Amino acid sequence: MTQLQRTFLVAAAALGMVLPSTAQLIAYEGFDYNSGLDLAGLSGGTGWTNNWSFSTSPTATVKTQANSVLTGGAFTGGSAFASSGRLSNFSREFTPSTGRVWASIAIRFTEILNNSVLEFNLSPAGQNGGATKAEIRTNGSGVTTLQTFHDFPGAGVTSSFTPVIGQVYTFVMTYNTGGAAPTGIYVNPVYGASDPSGATHSAVFTGGNWGAANLGRFRAFYDRVAFDIDEIRIGNTYQDVTPVPEPMTMSLLALGAAAVAARRKRKQTR
Repeated sequence: MTQLQRTFLVAAAALGMVLPSTAQLIAYEGFDYNSGLDLAGLSGGTGWTNNWSFSTSPTATVKTQANSVLTGGAFTGGSAFASSGRLSNFSREFTPSTGRVWASIAIRFTEILNNSVLEFNLSPAGQNGGATKAEIRTNGSGVTTLQTFHDFPGAGVTSSFTPVIGQVYTFVMTYNTGGAAPTGIYVNPVYGASDPSGATHSAVFTGGNWGAANLGRFRAFYDRVAFDIDEIRIGNTYQDVTPVPEPMTMSLLALGAAAVAARRKRKQTR
């Protein structure tokens, strides 16, 4: 969460405002931790049923980003998770959900080497696989692709995508535990739209999949790639994970923030 968001919330509380709920999330992680902490064992956010864990001893940490970035409606300033380029994977479980599940992640690449892979996986609670994967993969010639597939052969799509180092992207992925299409990953879809069809890049499998008992685990695997991630959202609709603050609400909050600041200034001058 950014300082701007905190100011808005303080202002709303001070003025007795009731904020409208624009998204019903299954789980959320904004990495609102002190800078420099290892992610392993941290337990912030909402909707999660355990703490962050690593399969190897992590060298990756939470860090404070140099600048606040606004992309697609998602605040990505403040703190973020900063990976190293070494082989590792980290995961966390959330309240199990069935039917269509969506997840969004804000990501900024800081290094991409040949033969690299960054994989996001949604799977049943307590399992290491068995549902869907979305990947960014670079071959030995430096060609980068975007891939989505069920965690068994036969249901997958690959398309071209070359991320720019230092640029912030929003990845949105979706899967239906009942086997219904689509299974996909979308890059920078339009926030506030009815669906992610306006994405700049996508890899979408339009056939049926094998289904899953539930989705209750988020996992990321990476090798030979370094990145920052922020604003993980998991929900049952596209709109859940791509929220846009209502203009009227933001205007009221801005006025509220100004009022709170004026009150503080008057107190300091007395």
